Amino acid sequence: MNQQAPDKNDSQERRKKKLAMLFSLVILENVNVIVTRHTRTIKNTSELYNISDLMVTIECAKLLIATIMEATNTKGRLCELVWRHNIESLEGLKVSIPAFLYYLQNTLFYVALSQLSPPIFQVASQIRLMITAIASVLFLQRKYSSKQWVCLFILSCGIAFAAPEESQGSSIPEELQLRFSGFLAVIVASICSALAGVSFEKFLQSSGDFNACETPSVFMRNIQLAFFSIIFAILQRVANINSKENSKPFLGGFSAWVWLLVVLRATTGLVVAIIIKHTSTVVKSIASGVSLIVGCTVAVLFFGNPLTWKFIFGAGLVMLSTFFFFT
Repeated sequence: MNQQAPDKNDSQERRKKKLAMLFSLVILENVNVIVTRHTRTIKNTSELYNISDLMVTIECAKLLIATIMEATNTKGRLCELVWRHNIESLEGLKVSIPAFLYYLQNTLFYVALSQLSPPIFQVASQIRLMITAIASVLFLQRKYSSKQWVCLFILSCGIAFAAPEESQGSSIPEELQLRFSGFLAVIVASICSALAGVSFEKFLQSSGDFNACETPSVFMRNIQLAFFSIIFAILQRVANINSKENSKPFLGGFSAWVWLLVVLRATTGLVVAIIIKHTSTVVKSIASGVSLIVGCTVAVLFFGNPLTWKFIFGAGLVMLSTFFFFT
């Protein structure tokens, strides 16, 4: 009897920690969307920062934070563990797969946020939940009930309802093309997000192949992830060095808001990794669904975005289907 009480208390404590992490992710995701939208809507395009520069900076910040956390938690064994998990074993090379997918996802999300308003972006990005669930079945052998698959279908309908209509005053071909490319970027980014999340979850929760040595921590995995992401970002910068956007110097256009975005994105990446480690990629997507309501409210208050009945109905379907999917 005495043994069951501590177990129950530990279970409640773990549940509280998970809820706290999910709540933190909801706040971080909405702040990220708002700050990103603000930094990408500069009228003078010559002052706009390069996305490749931003990705390199974010991953460098994430690498620094993860390295400090790993060194602190391992009490000075950082160099030993880096050698063991990255030099002696080639296991770390596998992390390059989710690293590339995450990098592509983040790049496309920034493109989408430059062309879609925050509430529309938030609703459209909820397709990640459906794609993540399908990827979990295919690659992690998870099983879902008929009710959950119905919820996924309703979620898709909600996204379709919430999609913006062509207004009477916005029939300019250039604007319509930007809107279409924004949605296309969200869809491709969502596929990359699902595949990256599922593969990274498998790495975080697998035992690995380290000959009875301790498995890599979540911070070591983030060190590996950030390292490969930095390489991909630098390669893209070099490949597009002759483009108009890359004509500006490195970190050109980095204002105080952009540096705030760097800190937010690096922190969010680590929080996501911790949530995936202790729950799952699909559970992480719950926070994205909850952040939809918060994002819509903030967009109305600060951006003046009008909410049509179709958007409200679609957002309601997304939230209800997300709720019933997990109940």
